[in-house]
Amino acid sequence: MAVTLRALEVAVPETVLHQAEVRDIFASQPGISRLATRLVNASFDASGIETRHSAVTEMDLQEQPASNGSPQFFDPTNREILNPSTRVRNDVYVDEATKLYVDAADAAVTACEASTTPT
Repeated sequence: MAVTLRALEVAVPETVLHQAEVRDIFASQPGISRLATRLVNASFDASGIETRHSAVTEMDLQEQPASNGSPQFFDPTNREILNPSTRVRNDVYVDEATKLYVDAADAAVTACEASTTPT
């Protein structure tokens, strides 16, 4: 039985991170050494990445989402990256990965239907 790929779509989280802003946040964390700061700057600058997407809405530097209590990943007040537990990180991943999977699958089915519909 032959299998044919008719559509391929991509879904990304809504939170957009600009490389230079994220680099500056990582490089300015409390307790980071001068060497670590240089490594962060070099790594981010040499990556060739301009924009990232994140499932962590607390990292939205353009528009801070409404606070639902204490921040778990990023404190926008002092721009400090926090250290959530593995469970917290996994819970966000499970929720967001499922949404992205459904969005990508829905877009692929829609694209497939559009390509097979006679005009």
